[in-house]
Amino acid sequence: MSQPTWITERQTVSLFCESLLHGIFTILTCLAVYMLWRKEEKSRFERMIIPATLLMYAISTAHISMRFTALLLAIRGETVQSPTGTWIVSKGFEGIRIYLPAINIIVGDTVVIWRVWAIWNRNRAVCIIPLIFLFGAADLVVAGITGTTLFYVTPDDTRAEQVAMICELVFFSFCASTNIVATVLIAIRAWNHRRLLRVSMHNGKLSEATAHLRRPFALAIESGALYSSTWIILLSIMPHSAKVKGADSVLLDMLVQLTGIYPSMIVVVVCLKQSLNDTVNSIDLTSIHLNSLSELPQHSTCTSDTALGGGGVY
Repeated sequence: MSQPTWITERQTVSLFCESLLHGIFTILTCLAVYMLWRKEEKSRFERMIIPATLLMYAISTAHISMRFTALLLAIRGETVQSPTGTWIVSKGFEGIRIYLPAINIIVGDTVVIWRVWAIWNRNRAVCIIPLIFLFGAADLVVAGITGTTLFYVTPDDTRAEQVAMICELVFFSFCASTNIVATVLIAIRAWNHRRLLRVSMHNGKLSEATAHLRRPFALAIESGALYSSTWIILLSIMPHSAKVKGADSVLLDMLVQLTGIYPSMIVVVVCLKQSLNDTVNSIDLTSIHLNSLSELPQHSTCTSDTALGGGGVY
């Protein structure tokens, strides 16, 4: 019995998109590990990031290899309509393919929360909500694996399958919530410091001299707006999987690579000294300097303003 044509087409598109993202992930992994390795002074967390990055890359590589194997099986027309033993092996293979990337998601979200903690001057209170979602997601992975395993052992028990499906959906919801909260927290931090700089400037405008502090591209990476949007799209189309002919499965396979790409981008940006945390620190120093200028005598302030206008300070 051959599989429907659209299933093979979906798997081909999924493998193609995932291969492109895996290539990007490969480059970012090499850059991140190289930059961290060459860094002389490493924090304890930065030492942990190197094996974490390699772990995420290994999982992503294993996943795309399994996708390639699944595509070959689909082309050959092999389905689960086989003896019981083979059915269990086949479904077990599918279960590993689904739940193995959960490790990537958990590790990647941990890096995201770490950046929120660093940007908010190591304020642990702001990390409470995203950490709750993160720990909840980890618990749901265990529950989902348990339900899936029970379903594979006793395929007639549909309750185990329903539990696994519910856990999967709630897990994705928690992951989306983690990244949305992190995005909002980073955006609030950036907006506050931008407002502080505007108040500190005499003319109420951000000078061209401080334009290098504002990294729109780096901010877009760290804020995770695009990454969070991907989770929202996935959650919106998952209930309509049959209508969209498995488009959610394609997006889910792509997310396996994206969950590694996003934190790797953060590591690269941090190593390049273009992170939002550096921008925040630079803005704080700029605000202090400008406030000290405003307290100088009138003739000294004029002289300093002239120097600022010439761009000599920044």
